[in-house]
Amino acid sequence: MRNRPINRPDPQAIGRRATSRLMEAILIALEESRPRGYVSSAYLAGRIGWGPEDMPSPNRQGYGHIAITGLLYRLYLADRVEPAHHQNRRGHWGGWRISDSEYAKRHGLDVSEVVPPPSLRLAATTISGEVPLSQYPMPPIRGAMPAIPQAIRYPDGRELRIGEWEDILVLTVQWLNERGILTPERVPVPMSRGLGYLVNVDPVHSDGRPMAKRTQAQGPDRFWVHTKTSASPGYYAVYHAQRLLELFRQDPARTTLMLSDDESSTP
Repeated sequence: MRNRPINRPDPQAIGRRATSRLMEAILIALEESRPRGYVSSAYLAGRIGWGPEDMPSPNRQGYGHIAITGLLYRLYLADRVEPAHHQNRRGHWGGWRISDSEYAKRHGLDVSEVVPPPSLRLAATTISGEVPLSQYPMPPIRGAMPAIPQAIRYPDGRELRIGEWEDILVLTVQWLNERGILTPERVPVPMSRGLGYLVNVDPVHSDGRPMAKRTQAQGPDRFWVHTKTSASPGYYAVYHAQRLLELFRQDPARTTLMLSDDESSTP
């Protein structure tokens, strides 16, 4: 009896079907999270069950996060999703949202009828223009980073250029010191938790350990600022700058971060 040929499934066909289903899961998650604004690929990975706990990797973000980023890029090429800005100098995208054209198609609307929710309009102001520090969308603790702001303007009109994320925190220490608000009598400033110091006269913590990474701020007293973090540098700088201003009774809403069109669109 002649053996019958075995009908084996085509792996490419299965792969295409699986990819389409995963893309649809991402689009559903983006549709649900649209009112939140731009969300990170790490958030999306967790939303569809591919978080770090499910697919751990050495960098602790999870292999699912890496796969989701690739699928998002394919959706981006098809104009079905859009990033908060083009890739920045470090190759990071600043979060994702479902595109207006895709949202309109899924809801049977004309694209002209689609109105971005307030959170998306706010996120757009961080791409170009100015936004108060208190309203700046907090960068994720880990994962994709938004563009680095171009400058920071304080309530007295002082405007200082920003080169790296940590500058937001260090320049805030400088400004508070120059204004006589942060003085040696009010230092050290502890971290939000733990035994470490955020700001100190000397580059050491409360237990005598040296600050692993530190920057000496300009200003009359040249305070040392602890800048090492296990979180993303954007999250760390924005969070602690807001915290410092509030700690010394300064309204973060009166401090402004600025981005230019050039800064946001340069790959």
